[in-house]
Amino acid sequence: MTVLVSCERPASGDLIHIELLQKSGHDDLKFSIEGLTGDLTFDSYYFAIATEHTEGLEVKNCLANFIGYWVIEIENMKDAQTRFFPIDISDEYTGCVKITKHGADLEINYGFSRYQGYHVNIENPTQYFNGISDFQSDIPKPIIVHQSEFLNALKSQINKILE
Repeated sequence: MTVLVSCERPASGDLIHIELLQKSGHDDLKFSIEGLTGDLTFDSYYFAIATEHTEGLEVKNCLANFIGYWVIEIENMKDAQTRFFPIDISDEYTGCVKITKHGADLEINYGFSRYQGYHVNIENPTQYFNGISDFQSDIPKPIIVHQSEFLNALKSQINKILE
């Protein structure tokens, strides 16, 4: 049985934190979900590769577009649906956020899949969202947040990435 907890945080705190550091494409993508994960750091390598064939496209724009797909998918989720949203894209696996919709609330967990990162379409990751069957997590409890709060947090992070 899964125990669900409410996510409480200071008024000034961000529910989600996504930051692209000025580094070489390795250990340069910071990510966290308040009340669920600690501060995690991933590689933006695959986002950089996706920009190579589009002149003028920067990694930050590619990442913002990628998170924008999350927003669209979450807005369109129906009650009781589960979706997976990749963020840690590595050769051997993908770290991802698992979201299950319960009415106006979202149950959120973080874990990974053995789905290889080079199969993720950075420019349109929608095939990943419902294509994961081997999700694993070592986080003991998911969090529950209102859908609008989670979407607003994602949109805020997109705006910060693009600043």
